[in-house]
Amino acid sequence: SRIRGDKPGIFSSPKYAQKMVSQFLKQKNISNFVTITSRELDRDDNNKSRSLNIEEWARATSEFLALDIQPIVIRDTAKAFDENLLLENALECPEASIHLHFRLALYERALHNFAKISGPTTLLYFSNCSSTCFSAIDDTVASISERFLNRNFGMVPGSPYPLTRKNINFLWKRDTSFEIVRCFKKK
Repeated sequence: SRIRGDKPGIFSSPKYAQKMVSQFLKQKNISNFVTITSRELDRDDNNKSRSLNIEEWARATSEFLALDIQPIVIRDTAKAFDENLLLENALECPEASIHLHFRLALYERALHNFAKISGPTTLLYFSNCSSTCFSAIDDTVASISERFLNRNFGMVPGSPYPLTRKNINFLWKRDTSFEIVRCFKKK
């Protein structure tokens, strides 16, 4: 489509979802926030390269709070209503875990969005949302192995997924508090 000069498609949330997010933020008295989308499945996560590094995210969320920025966690759908918090110093938003339009509207309002590579990050790839996606290469997991990414997408470490927008920063390394905060400040 780029060669033909077609206007690229873009995901944007519907008005009703934007209104719901506005109500949610008003109810919680939140104006400045970042989102953290978690993947909490053990499947295809041999070295824990696809799930959040909880200790590092706890440090990063403390730094965000010191900047008067509220971290909002969007948990894996299966854990949306889990009674145990993923991060003690962050707000969880189960509505965004189960409602796709609400999730995108929340992403659109965030100062920045963070995620590990997973299905829901597709919303970030094809929207205008300021985002960082952490995805360390792990050759023990087919879908994030260097060979798979190169063979199927023509990618090498450091490159973005094909046809994604420029608003998303793909960081091909582990999620550390230093890198998390650096990506936010660099945006």
